[in-house]
Amino acid sequence: VREQGKPLASAKGEVAGAAGLMKKAIELTVPPEVYSDTATRRIEVVRKPIGVVAAITPWNFPIFCSVAKFAPAIVLGNTVVWKPSPFTPLTALRMGEILQSALPPGVLNVVTGDDKQRFNVGAHLTSHAGVSKVSFTGSVPTGKKIMSACSSDVKRVTLEMGGNDAAIVRKDVDVKAMAPKVFS
Repeated sequence: VREQGKPLASAKGEVAGAAGLMKKAIELTVPPEVYSDTATRRIEVVRKPIGVVAAITPWNFPIFCSVAKFAPAIVLGNTVVWKPSPFTPLTALRMGEILQSALPPGVLNVVTGDDKQRFNVGAHLTSHAGVSKVSFTGSVPTGKKIMSACSSDVKRVTLEMGGNDAAIVRKDVDVKAMAPKVFS
């Protein structure tokens, strides 16, 4: 509340939603997919952890969006390097501190930094050879940079990019004339 300026009721709702996500993640299982099972052969696909996941999260829902990224990754056997928005680093550091007692050392790592500084933490994570997957929520321009960085060594990447620029379209609007203005 103090760091982000969110009303207390909204913050409590975000924490409750994040707790629900954690509960769902804990119950998550990925059983083998069996394609053939006969007396002479068995063909199945077994999903295995992919390694280090870089989770880069936004300022607007710092707890909910972060839990949505790191909880399933950890439950499925991966480690996570979480880079929060430079606008909400205290939230992330406090969550990391709280979760430290529940997780083995090195499973969840919180790294903060302002991407406009000489050393760009996000750019370093997305291009680091030890990172196997990047999950990002944020702006389209930053998402494009992340996609480019991940393509150099074909990292797995999940991008949730987009807008916070809602538009209300009334019944009397000329959609063909207005659409280019809304989406430019």
